[in-house]
Amino acid sequence: MRIIWVGWRGGGGVPPQLAVCEALLEAGHEVIAIADPQVAQQAERIGARFEAIDEPPPPAGATWAEIHRWSLQDKFLGSIYAEAMRAAITRHEPDRVLVDGALFSAQVEAKASGIPYAALWVQLAVTAENWAGGADPQDRASNLAAHNAHRNQRGLAEVTAIRDTHLDADWLLTLSYETLNRAHRRRSPNLHFVGAPLPKSADVDVELPPGDAPLVLVGFSTTPITTAADLQTVVDALAGMNVRALVTLGRVEPGELDLPPNVAETRFAPHDQVLPHADLMVSHVGHGSLCAAARHGVPILALPWGRDQHVNAETLTDLGLGLSLPSGSTAEEIADAAGRVLADDAIRRTCSDVAAEIATHAGLDEAVRLIS
Repeated sequence: MRIIWVGWRGGGGVPPQLAVCEALLEAGHEVIAIADPQVAQQAERIGARFEAIDEPPPPAGATWAEIHRWSLQDKFLGSIYAEAMRAAITRHEPDRVLVDGALFSAQVEAKASGIPYAALWVQLAVTAENWAGGADPQDRASNLAAHNAHRNQRGLAEVTAIRDTHLDADWLLTLSYETLNRAHRRRSPNLHFVGAPLPKSADVDVELPPGDAPLVLVGFSTTPITTAADLQTVVDALAGMNVRALVTLGRVEPGELDLPPNVAETRFAPHDQVLPHADLMVSHVGHGSLCAAARHGVPILALPWGRDQHVNAETLTDLGLGLSLPSGSTAEEIADAAGRVLADDAIRRTCSDVAAEIATHAGLDEAVRLIS
């Protein structure tokens, strides 16, 4: 079969979707990845054919709030990805379509084509069912009206909430583990949990700090939501503890941090390479980080900043997988919480139980079975 995937450069949301593409390639299907140019290298690495979407940049000098509004109206609900989807379907005549679940306008085009399609949601399911479609009531109302106008134009019935567009999909593939989604309430008939896979990759050269003290992996987002000062606060918290720590820098430059002897830094370290050796993860707790730690049975100390991270932090504390602190917590508060997690046998047992449950997950095999 010929399959197209339409996505965007959504940070940690890209690798799980490309892992689905990779599994389909290995099953003998042709996969064409269509996304922002920044995704080209990742898509080509798994062996997919890549075509770029010409996405305009966000407004120059825009605030975070303005960028969020632009992303919502021009990217997720606007014409850019809808037109790219429509053109790709005409150009390639695919047998199946995959689309990032946040690209609602592109999903309208997929549904209108009549081709079986899967929406790929890369957060907890509860974030999809609570997706508001705007920061304030006026935005939400106008965004819903514009979305329904698009649906009418393409011969589709209106929806009462933009998130209900997911119900159009033949398969709503949530790239998360069912055991982490116990807060999920609405059981859509097309919903399938297919795990949080990552594309196959070779180990990178990462040297763990020497010694046998507990290992702490510090990993914040690779997108610019945290600063060197934020990382330094965590480093200062760990400096006086009987631990070893490895800090992944993300957007922070090497040498910006003042490192004590028990802390090492690296630009990047694959979670699945380091977490088998770790006793604790300190994280902004994006969905990928949450799933990686859960997969390896590693407790988390969460410092959420925004996006879906507060929901993820609430989920992990509700499940007993760690603790959460507000962003901006002091080094003393972080050190105290990290010490409590490391000493908590109940948290460690819960993490081990969840990891054992995740190990039985059908994952990519189920995704390939459904789409094929």
